[in-house]
Amino acid sequence: MPSSPLQSVMVEAQSAGSPCRLLLVEDELVQQSFLHGVFATAGYDVVIANTVAEARIALAEHDLALAVVDVRLPDGSGYDLVPFIRRYRVSMGVVILTSRDGEADRLAGLELGVDDYITKPFNPRELLLRVRNLLQRLPAGGGKGREEQVRPTAYRFAGRRFDPVNRTLETPNGDLTVLTLSEARLLEALIRQAGAALARRELLDAIGRTEASSARAVDWLVLRLRRKLVDDARNPQLIRGIRGVGYRFNAQADWVS
Repeated sequence: MPSSPLQSVMVEAQSAGSPCRLLLVEDELVQQSFLHGVFATAGYDVVIANTVAEARIALAEHDLALAVVDVRLPDGSGYDLVPFIRRYRVSMGVVILTSRDGEADRLAGLELGVDDYITKPFNPRELLLRVRNLLQRLPAGGGKGREEQVRPTAYRFAGRRFDPVNRTLETPNGDLTVLTLSEARLLEALIRQAGAALARRELLDAIGRTEASSARAVDWLVLRLRRKLVDDARNPQLIRGIRGVGYRFNAQADWVS
């Protein structure tokens, strides 16, 4: 029987099946060794990169489910790696490690497609829990819950087709766009309660960002979604802002195969 909460998380990860492979991008050797030990003891297979350049090579050579990336790297910022991941490994999770907890940094990361943040110093149990929860939300995470089992193949609305599993959005003119995990979860939350006004805090909960996230993060995600939906931000027809509340999805969506 596990003797501590940290061991409880480790035992659960180890019993999940074949090892899940993570990319750890960290150049500070003490921190790198510590994080490698935390993940390896929890049952994860860890690939290490010291720089942005090494990380790109690792992404090309390994089958990876998630990347844990430090912001400060010798050859650039960890944020520089995010667009590369989103372009070539769209289903990967991305967790940023940072010593800065400012709203501007979080919003910049959201704009790029970061899935979660860990602010230094952090509790290793919290880190493992966040990684586990993110993996369960990803298509390849293997942890499909009850909501996943009843999820339709796709939604069709206003000439658009949204596949929540593969996170693809087809616009009326036939263009296919890949959404980030947060964008896809936000869009599905709005669609599932079409016609209802949802508070920003409810939407933060729906995308798994209850941890000190600001309401402005939702506004940024909605702005990005409107662009991808080709929904005029000056006169939006699909995602309508409700003053003092949040947002409402303004179209009828049907389930399709």
